[in-house]
Amino acid sequence: MFMFDFLQHYSDNTRLWIYQSPRAFSAEELIWIDREGGLFAESWKTHGTSMKALVKVLYDRFLIIAADEDVTGSSGCSVDSSVRFIKGIEQQTGVNLMDRMLVYYMDHQGNPVSFHFHDLGKLIEQGVLTPVTNVFNPLVTTKPALLNQWLMPLERSWLANFVTG
Repeated sequence: MFMFDFLQHYSDNTRLWIYQSPRAFSAEELIWIDREGGLFAESWKTHGTSMKALVKVLYDRFLIIAADEDVTGSSGCSVDSSVRFIKGIEQQTGVNLMDRMLVYYMDHQGNPVSFHFHDLGKLIEQGVLTPVTNVFNPLVTTKPALLNQWLMPLERSWLANFVTG
């Protein structure tokens, strides 16, 4: 649970956006993202009202934006500004954070590994992925979902629908 301590003062109605990097960010990039993310979160507004928000990178490759909707709900304009923030990170780092065809699993050493969705069957055939391999769910959008459904065995994940048996 310690990994999610950054959300301890955020309600269960905290909305999340998770962006996945195809590679680990460098130490310099992480420092820059932390600084820029802090500035973004401090200035992020919806309809002129400041939001209780934060930006956090986990495993050096998952960028999470959180907004506590119990304090102030996000709007279309605030979401648009967060996308502009993400585009700026992409431009600065040279990574595509919006490639939804990349899938991530946790290897035996506890490191996230990515693969293209189209390679799912091949990785299962090769035994790289098994029903109990932990995979990341990029579709979580709330604090409770992050805590309980972000990392789970493939057999219980959204990918199970694509595995033929």
